[in-house]
This record gives sequence, structure tokens and C-alpha cells, in this order.
Amino acid sequence: MEFIQCSMILLAVISLLSGHQLKAQPANISPTPARALDSVLQDCAYRAFDQPHTGVPYVGIAPSNVSGVKIAVLRLRNGNFRNRGFKRYKEFEIPNGVIVQPYVRRLALVYHNLGNRSSIYCSLPPGYSYLTFVIGFLAYNAENISASNLPELDLVASKSAISIRFSTAKAVPNGRTARCVWFNLDGSLEFRYLVGSNLCSTYRQGHFSIVVNSCRVAPSPVPSRRLSFEGEE
Repeated sequence: MEFIQCSMILLAVISLLSGHQLKAQPANISPTPARALDSVLQDCAYRAFDQPHTGVPYVGIAPSNVSGVKIAVLRLRNGNFRNRGFKRYKEFEIPNGVIVQPYVRRLALVYHNLGNRSSIYCSLPPGYSYLTFVIGFLAYNAENISASNLPELDLVASKSAISIRFSTAKAVPNGRTARCVWFNLDGSLEFRYLVGSNLCSTYRQGHFSIVVNSCRVAPSPVPSRRLSFEGEE
């Protein structure tokens, strides 16, 4: 039943993309398919909660319309999360010092693995290709686990970076250099250097992958940097 409900939600969202706003999008801007998908996956992930235990990941069921996409959800107490982080959530290692705004007592991290849909929802500039699937996580208010169509919370690692350890990646072509790519919620993307073998890092939520540029000249990636909230101590 949950599977059918999620499929129906996705169909409704896609059919209304041109005329309705979604979440925090301005009224005069239609949401992109990627942002519409984020909303649907949040709804479907929350359906996996059944008397949830804090700190335990639950596997959700993505709609049949996006077969190959995998989702999970993790509910946490905000204070404990900031003080302790979360050692291993799928490919993500989250350190302590993560700040979430606006403040909520409980939050949920919804995990995405876009699988073979990666290039559909996260398009790359010409010349680039994926070496891994696109994965990501987004933070939401989890005080009411029956809520749907929630806006994302803002999340930043204020001390150490969040590590992203990709379990598998295609071989890098001879003469090419792999890069990390970060897809922000506003649709922008940034290329960054890997910090280890199949290892990327970030201070923000969003979607991530390892890519390679087949062109002879590639733009220099921006170095990873700490990002903070205004007024952060």
C-alpha cells in the first residue's frame, strides 16, 4: 500500500511541476524534477517509520516510477547529534559539531541513492561523466513523523567535514583525474578534489558523486572549505 501511495504522489507532483510551487520555492519559480523528487522521497521515507527508535536507520520504498532509487531515513535527537555526530550512515561519516537551523528537537536524515537515475536528476556539464551513482542526504524536522511535504532544514558541519566514502567506483580513464561533485539544493554544483581513494568531503547536505572530465582542459575544482551560519559562535 505504501509503495502504491508513493507512486501516486510522484505522478501527481510531476504532472503539476509547471504550475505549482513546492516547499520553499518562490511562487513564481517552478520546482525542478530533482527538487520534486526530493519531496516525494521525503514522504516515502517517513512512511518507513513505525514506532521508530532513535539512531536506527530504516529502509524506505521509492516509487516504482523511479525504480533503482534507494532511500533510507534516520531519526536523531538534535542535541545528541550535535555533540556526537553519527559515525556511519550509509556512505556518510558525520562528525560532531553539526548545526541544524531552524532548531528542532528531533530531526531526520533522509538518504538517497539515485542509482541509474543519477544522470536524469543530476545533470553534469558537457564532457563530464559519472564514476559512481549520485548519493545524498537531506535533513528534515522529525518531531511529527506523519508530516509530509516538509521543507529541508539548513545543516552545516561547523568543525570537521562530513566524509563520503564511496564503496564502488568505475576506473578513472588514463590521463584523467577524478573529481568530487556536490549538487546544492539551489541547483548549483561545485567540483572538488578527492581527499582519499573514493573519498569526498563536505560541510553541507546535498547530493554527491565522483566524476571525470573527458575534455582536455577542465575547470579547477574549488577547495573544500568550512561554511558557517551567520552569527555562529
